[in-house]
Amino acid sequence: MEELEKEGKFKQAWLKVQNPTDFPEHSDDLRKLKSSITEKFAPEIFANKEK
Repeated sequence: MEELEKEGKFKQAWLKVQNPTDFPEHSDDLRKLKSSITEKFAPEIFANKEK
């Protein structure tokens, strides 16, 4: 996952993060990690694409 982030493949890295509900003892850390990665790719999702 870290390699994907280094390569700028944030969406793929986000998908690799385990589901927090599957690991309740690490749920806070997993949610924080997903949020951190989301912040890196979210702007491009909502970018206004003009042609």
